Amino acid sequence: MKLKLLTLVLLLSLLARPMLFASDVASLTEEQNKLKKEIEEVTDKILEYEDEINKIKDEVAKNDQKIKDLEAKQVSNRAKIEESRNSLDETMVMMQKVNNTNTLTTYFYDEEAADNNYFLKLENINLMFDSVAGDMKVFVDEIKAADSDIKEIKSLEKINEDKLKEVDKKIEEQVKLEGDLKEQLAEIELEIGKVALSTSGPASGSEKEAIMSAAGISSSDYQYVDYIITKESGWNATADNPISDAYGLCQSLPGSKMASAGSDWATNPVTQMKWCNSYATSRYGSWANAYSFWISNHWW
Repeated sequence: MKLKLLTLVLLLSLLARPMLFASDVASLTEEQNKLKKEIEEVTDKILEYEDEINKIKDEVAKNDQKIKDLEAKQVSNRAKIEESRNSLDETMVMMQKVNNTNTLTTYFYDEEAADNNYFLKLENINLMFDSVAGDMKVFVDEIKAADSDIKEIKSLEKINEDKLKEVDKKIEEQVKLEGDLKEQLAEIELEIGKVALSTSGPASGSEKEAIMSAAGISSSDYQYVDYIITKESGWNATADNPISDAYGLCQSLPGSKMASAGSDWATNPVTQMKWCNSYATSRYGSWANAYSFWISNHWW
């Protein structure tokens, strides 16, 4: 925010001055470099967040696999519960049969047989109750396990959702910040172009460097760029060749080609230099190669 306010004050002070000099460009370039550094830091932070998202996605994938495993276990649990229920039903039926059998024995056999069957009945019933108790325990345990798995599934789903929301929010904030910084940078680069264009006489060394820097050209290429632009237009952003319709710093043919770099291509030397930079690197691979070609052919 401090940087933005400082930039605004600087731009307003420049607009209020009747004369514009190379020092103005240098001041703007300093602010431009600060913004570029801050954009790099924000971009690095976005990349860090993207790495964090990838790690979280790995965790989410693992949690998703856990959920699938638990859901498969749920199917198994439901089968076990149904099996336990059927076992209980069968045990109850058997108990009823034993009860009916011993009742009939009491009616149709002698007293001693009835007594024996009575004890047999008690023993069978005790065994049946033990079986029922065991089946009931299995049944209850399976229900508890199923409930526990359902809770774990819901917990994992909530964890996945919260983690992704958190990181998405961080990236959204950083992308917005990066966009704001780039807007400020574009404003400064526009002002650099205006200042350079408004300065009377040939562009000074600092102005040339400011324009090249604003266009994103490496300082190691300044000597090559300066030589070619000096030969092509004398660093005059409105240099117009009446014979060939070549126009601008690097004599784009036609000049309207530079519109791909910005709508202010006809008057802004920074916009023109951006296009020149793209032309040099795409056609010749580098400014050094473009320079070598110019030396050999006296055109490019």
